[in-house]
Amino acid sequence: MGDPILDAAEARREELRQELKKIDDFVIMYRSLAGAVKSDESNTKGTLSPPPEKTQGVGNSIADAARETEGPNAAGPRRLRVRDNPKPADVVAATVDVIREFKRPMTRRKIWEALKERGMVVNGTDPVKTLGTILWRSGSDRLTQIDGWGYWPKDLPLPHRPDPAKVTLADLLGDDDLIG
Repeated sequence: MGDPILDAAEARREELRQELKKIDDFVIMYRSLAGAVKSDESNTKGTLSPPPEKTQGVGNSIADAARETEGPNAAGPRRLRVRDNPKPADVVAATVDVIREFKRPMTRRKIWEALKERGMVVNGTDPVKTLGTILWRSGSDRLTQIDGWGYWPKDLPLPHRPDPAKVTLADLLGDDDLIG
């Protein structure tokens, strides 16, 4: 039996690879379809352009569609703003509650995972980074970030930071409480 931490990391990496492939396929298909709609000056309603002619020896795959939409004149990927995220004040309040519950400073990823388990999902191209941005912009009055340790509520005294030379496995795994 292999190392469970490594096995979990490899399984997660494979999940992410499969998800990224799905996203890549979607982007390629979307660009292909978006290029099919064009506005005609003589027709103010807009029309669908005729499908591209098939040439002998060229498949009709998503990869072919990508090659048709790429090149020096192709528009680059557009970043769309996520509009279905919870309100920043709600995210900050829930973050403070999560940290109080866990009784220790928490990283963005750990906070994001805990919020997700409670049904509060922060979305974005990189949801953990999006969460960090929300906390940075809206949480400065309620949270502080302790370098190398994570976020902590400002209304609580800073926890004792263990000496790195004396850190135990229990410290790393969170078996002890840092709030009395």
